[in-house]
Amino acid sequence: MSREKAFQEWLRNYNPALFQHFEKDVCSLDELIACQIARNAYNAALDLMEAEIATLKAQIPSGYLKAFRDECDHSFKKHGGMPDDIIHSVAVMCEESGEAIQAAIQFTYEGGSIENVREELIQTGAMCLKALEALPTPPESEDSDG
Repeated sequence: MSREKAFQEWLRNYNPALFQHFEKDVCSLDELIACQIARNAYNAALDLMEAEIATLKAQIPSGYLKAFRDECDHSFKKHGGMPDDIIHSVAVMCEESGEAIQAAIQFTYEGGSIENVREELIQTGAMCLKALEALPTPPESEDSDG
């Protein structure tokens, strides 16, 4: 069996939706191979990102993650959801980070409370989570299993 025939057989079994494009002359075999290579690279990059996220999560003390989530719930009850557009969602988070900077300045130079710094950082973290959750999700691919 030629390499081309072997790849066609593999593709027919591995990704039938993609193989249909080849059968209907939508794209050449070379284009399909390039597409599959790109897809494999994309999936490998996603795996690396997931591993990196897991590493980062492991580095954040779980008490802070709970505090972020509790603050998200409190904020939602008080103010509702984040604005619909990305700019205003991020602006809300930036406003909270400005308050964290102000609290840090007050702690450092004016005898302010470290607890106030902690509270403002938790509010900033919560707004980061809410802004991330408000982002539109990318459309899923036709074939999400490989």
